[in-house]
Amino acid sequence: MKKFHCLTSILLILLLGFVAFSCKEKDETPIDYTPVLHTNFDYTVDQNVVKFTTTLTGNVWWTYNGTDYAAVDQKAEVAFALAGTYSFTCSILTGGQTLTSTPFDVEVLVGDTTVYDTDYWKYLTGGYNHKKEWVLDVEAKVHSGPLSFLGTSWNFVNFECADQNDCWLWDADLGFTFENDSAAVRMDWPGTEGYGVMSFDLIGGNHFIADKKKEPAESGTYALDWDNRTITITGGTILRSYKPFAIVNEIQVDGITGISDWQNYKIYDLSDTVLRLAVSRDQDVAGEGVCWLIYNFVEKNIYESIVIEPITYYEPVLTTFTGNDLVGTWHIAQVAQDWIGWPETGLSGGKRLNGWNTRADMITTLAGWGASTADSIFTAGDAKEYIFNGDGTCTLNGIANTYSVTDGVITFGTALVDEFALVWISPTGTSVPVIDVQFDIDGNPYTSEGIWIGQKNGDKNESSSVQLVKQ
Repeated sequence: MKKFHCLTSILLILLLGFVAFSCKEKDETPIDYTPVLHTNFDYTVDQNVVKFTTTLTGNVWWTYNGTDYAAVDQKAEVAFALAGTYSFTCSILTGGQTLTSTPFDVEVLVGDTTVYDTDYWKYLTGGYNHKKEWVLDVEAKVHSGPLSFLGTSWNFVNFECADQNDCWLWDADLGFTFENDSAAVRMDWPGTEGYGVMSFDLIGGNHFIADKKKEPAESGTYALDWDNRTITITGGTILRSYKPFAIVNEIQVDGITGISDWQNYKIYDLSDTVLRLAVSRDQDVAGEGVCWLIYNFVEKNIYESIVIEPITYYEPVLTTFTGNDLVGTWHIAQVAQDWIGWPETGLSGGKRLNGWNTRADMITTLAGWGASTADSIFTAGDAKEYIFNGDGTCTLNGIANTYSVTDGVITFGTALVDEFALVWISPTGTSVPVIDVQFDIDGNPYTSEGIWIGQKNGDKNESSSVQLVKQ
């Protein structure tokens, strides 16, 4: 009997161990939440509406052509204007991981174009079977300029800020330049060809075309999700530019890379004539922080019909400067050169087009623009001496000449060659105005170290100028 009880006990222990081991193995088998058609989600088609259902809970959505349709109460609906076959996926976010189903096709036998009978579709495209073209507002015909900046807390659906600490909007005007931008190449100076034209249509599908001039032309498709104020473009990007001359660690970089997502755009404003699309500046090349960049578009025909009275500019000559003021010995200043923007007729004072405050700042920027010998040029320039005598004679870097001053304009008896030459700036001829510079790059009052002398820079409303200080 003892042997029987002992054997029974041993068998019982082994049986319990096996059961425990089996349960443990079963308990540790992870549950696979990957969406599977006809298993944990399904769909039906009612006319032009695809109706999805799922037994999965939590964050579940279906995706078509880059647009997500979230499950609400484990259901979602997508309406189509055209009959056709549409490829979807179903996804779930669980445990910090996105699990996505195998793509599957849904056949819609009956279309309903009244899907597009909403204001927002008509605003963007002109309506079903139509196309609308858009251009950047580079002439500030409707907006302050082509680009605006917006705080990150903006809610595009509710049109309000979620966080008042980051609630701001700045509409950059046409005078705006990026830090380290060339005075001759700015986001709002597109050149004679402009930035081109982009279009959204509803002709046989949702087509996007960007006939670009600054980049290769592109074409693709788009999806409009009005509920989330989002346009997703596949196969192309909008007309754009950003920091064309960004300098990082003395290396020129492409400011476009400061935006990681050029496919998904938030709609800040959309009307029959205005389209304002935002992208997130999430990895700015100059480290200026995250914000929304808003690109301001106007419907092409409306834009071309708006006539802006031409703005006239004048050369800001310091007419009170006299010959007596010039008498003495002069050298180039630490900030030896700049380009001075001319004011509009009716306003006063020139404006510096670069924010240099030191020689080092100036050299770094010019080197970034390609002037690799800028440092040595300024070092050589420091040795130059310009002597103006009271009897109308002068010596310019060792070269004898004569001069007179009338209404702020210095007239030399012998034409200049390279006596005042610096980096890409070299006054020539016999007439050199003294420039009346009243503002810095930001429009703040400015007082120079000495005097700015310069001449018109090609066909631009600005002067290529040298700054001299009296010994």
